[in-house]
Amino acid sequence: MHLQQVTTTWWTKNANIKLIAIQRAVLAMIMWALWKRRNTIKHGGKYSYNQTKEYIRV
Repeated sequence: MHLQQVTTTWWTKNANIKLIAIQRAVLAMIMWALWKRRNTIKHGGKYSYNQTKEYIRV
């Protein structure tokens, strides 16, 4: 699956009403971490896999 398919599936998945907000927040945090990593690397910085993982975990 492509990233767009995964995110669309995750975003539109039917779930318990209480879990929908949590699912969407987790997805948003993951996407933000990936975007931050991408931009840091693109502009000459260094950003390790462990930093990305730690950022998402917190």
